[in-house]
Amino acid sequence: MDIMDEDEMLNKINDMALIEQKRSSKSKRQLLSSTMENPQRGTYGGQDMRIQTETLQSVKYMPMIRTSSNQIGSSSSQVGKGEIKGALNFQSSQDLLSANSQAEAPNNLTKLTEDEDDRYEIIKFDGNTVIRQEKLLLYEAIIILLAVSLPCLPNLIPPMLYGPIQTPIILFFFFGATVLSCYFLYELSIHTTLSSYPEIAYFLGGGRASIIFLAGCFTSYFITQPTQYIVQMNLLIRTIVEYRDTDHSLEARQRHAFQANLITVGLIIALYPLCMTRKFVRLKILAYMILFFLFLFYIMITLMIFQVKPGYYQINNDLFQLRSCWTFVRSFFEIFGIQVYFLWILQTQKRSVLIKKKTEIILYPTTGILFLSLIFVLISYLSINVNVDYSKGIFSDSEAVFQTFMLNPIGLSQNILRVAISFCSFPFQFYIGKDFFFILWDELRNKSISNKIDELKQHTSTRGVYTTDMLKKIDPKTFEVIRQPYMKYSNKTYILITTSLYLINFVSALVLMFSPYNEQISSMAVINELMILWKSPIQGIFKFLLPGVLFYVSCQYFQKESKLKHAGLVLAFFGLILTIFMQSIAIYGNLIVSKQYI
Repeated sequence: MDIMDEDEMLNKINDMALIEQKRSSKSKRQLLSSTMENPQRGTYGGQDMRIQTETLQSVKYMPMIRTSSNQIGSSSSQVGKGEIKGALNFQSSQDLLSANSQAEAPNNLTKLTEDEDDRYEIIKFDGNTVIRQEKLLLYEAIIILLAVSLPCLPNLIPPMLYGPIQTPIILFFFFGATVLSCYFLYELSIHTTLSSYPEIAYFLGGGRASIIFLAGCFTSYFITQPTQYIVQMNLLIRTIVEYRDTDHSLEARQRHAFQANLITVGLIIALYPLCMTRKFVRLKILAYMILFFLFLFYIMITLMIFQVKPGYYQINNDLFQLRSCWTFVRSFFEIFGIQVYFLWILQTQKRSVLIKKKTEIILYPTTGILFLSLIFVLISYLSINVNVDYSKGIFSDSEAVFQTFMLNPIGLSQNILRVAISFCSFPFQFYIGKDFFFILWDELRNKSISNKIDELKQHTSTRGVYTTDMLKKIDPKTFEVIRQPYMKYSNKTYILITTSLYLINFVSALVLMFSPYNEQISSMAVINELMILWKSPIQGIFKFLLPGVLFYVSCQYFQKESKLKHAGLVLAFFGLILTIFMQSIAIYGNLIVSKQYI
């Protein structure tokens, strides 16, 4: 369908303005529902529906919009391209005219109560099935960002011991870089309405290779991350099982290790239902639990200052002798590693909330991480510096610190809390890894994401079809849907793929846990260093380098003048330097481990 010329469009807008004025008093609290033609079968939250979109996207609809469909790729994705009976009001020149779904305004609009308007949006399929799509409130989004970051707090203990003054300085340094990266990601998400690095990179001209490469890297990073949580839980459970056992023979240790392995297997099985969820918002209860356990953990390390007798504990390890807190830069990356989750969180917020609460959604979680990290460093320094003789060195892994305090109930309580925190953190890591895998899977099979974005780009206002003055005369209703690439799959396919990803972590952990006892420590050390070697460059790439590069490219793509345009390159350079440095440290660690255990 050809686009209208300017005169005809102006006439249509004037007519539409009169109609909208008459309707405005009745439709202030109403949201549009969508219907889809030639849909592909799928399920969502146990309810049958039809979905034709390759990935659902934030969309703005107007009453009286009628679109015709154009088939995309082998998966029959549809994009509205045709006859426009109304007009759209873009918040910025980058708002999209339509997304991967075909929409028609229904005669009877669905109403939401005042409370539901903040929590839900209405999705209507085939004119019969109405689903309330749950959103996250702003404070819930902030809590989730804190919950995925703060479990890494114990990793600050090694750098704190080597540099109690330098560690807070580095924390402020990473805080500033994280605020800048989150601001860049916010701008990218607002302009493109996309919610993942692969999609944004392709939108800005990266080609299909950018989708495949980035989705592949992030899948390998986040899918294997839960395995480390399992191993961490297993080591902590062993110290709990061995509590106050005076028998240190090899037979006793093997018995304790077997008992800890059985407990760990039970916890892994209990995690399976949490890993199967399709809705990210359902994990928010785990975020509350993580913060509660962390609060108790703070109490335990504070009590340690006053109740643990000094001078009894020594940590002796020659594995890592680079005496500088900068050698533990990976710990700071993990504390401020919220960028991927931040992008996801942006898509769980209504666009009106994002525009009004820009400062809050960027500064509140990052400032909270900084403040709680500084408090943790201070309390830990007071407790450990008083009670530990660490003159001979310390593990690069923070496990050594808390395991040395297992001779007292406070240390036992700390390890129990850390097991609970690791258990609750597992589903968040797994969910993001699963999300990236479905992006990769969909693109390789159907070219769905690249085809979708190619169609979307044809309808952005930067193409010069309509002017902002023409479009801003009518206030549209907002209809936003979170992008979830696996929503179009059947339950059978979704369960099969998700279970396979879950088993990767399960089997990997079992192999390590049930290996011969005298080989377990060496195996875990080697595997851990190899994973660090692989993940180190990915951490630097997605946390600082990519946000800076993509923001700079977006300023050129959208012809946007920004004072922070070149700050994107500075942040990218900072991320590159840290990535090279962190990779060098990882290589050194692998050489030492290889020499010691192989």
